[in-house]
Amino acid sequence: MTATARIIVGVAITLAAITGFAGSVSAQQSKWCDDPNATVDQTISGCTADIQSGRFSGKDLAGKFNNRGIAYTQKGQYDRAIADHSEAIRLNPNYARAFGQRCVARYDKDDNEGAIADCSEALRLDNTLNFLFNWRGSAYELKGDFDRAISDYTEAIKRIPNEPSVYGNRCMALIKKKEYRGALTDCDQAIRLAPKAIYGYYNRAKIYEALGERDRAIADYRTVFTLGGKSAAEELKRLGELP
Repeated sequence: MTATARIIVGVAITLAAITGFAGSVSAQQSKWCDDPNATVDQTISGCTADIQSGRFSGKDLAGKFNNRGIAYTQKGQYDRAIADHSEAIRLNPNYARAFGQRCVARYDKDDNEGAIADCSEALRLDNTLNFLFNWRGSAYELKGDFDRAISDYTEAIKRIPNEPSVYGNRCMALIKKKEYRGALTDCDQAIRLAPKAIYGYYNRAKIYEALGERDRAIADYRTVFTLGGKSAAEELKRLGELP
């Protein structure tokens, strides 16, 4: 074999090795896009590889954009998330989950009007997306529309009765309406379902203060402080319980 032939064979072997390696990475990336156990960065990498591969179209491609959008929301990159969910909706106009995920991204971006519109459309397309009532309720609450917020939280509680955050959210909305007895019932339930969650105790302490039950308020602030809630220290100082 001549020197030139040896060089050509060597290059061919090298290229074959590189091609094989790239193929295996692409296969792994493709799994990441649809793997709920993949990290956020792995999901973005995998979905990007699938989107750019040209192997997917229509509803399948919409699913890839939606998955990547969810990952971008988890990274706090809301504009990218919204763009991906919008593309998923363009590819599949009846994609309820894409509307729902865009609702979440818009809510996290403080676009409450957009979040309400997207959650409403998602629920119109698929009324079984129960947790979206909680998200839409939160958007209504931030707009100051407490009655609609409470209505959505109540519907969410009917559908997912063991989810503590929904009781906690309705508790907050009722506090804002100064309906303290109803709020107290919701906070009690949130605490029962999530006894180590700070928000239930903190909100209940505020209710007890509003009802003039100082000792109970202090007890709840102390629980918050024990659980690592730094804000409770200021409340306890205000009430003369800490120097």
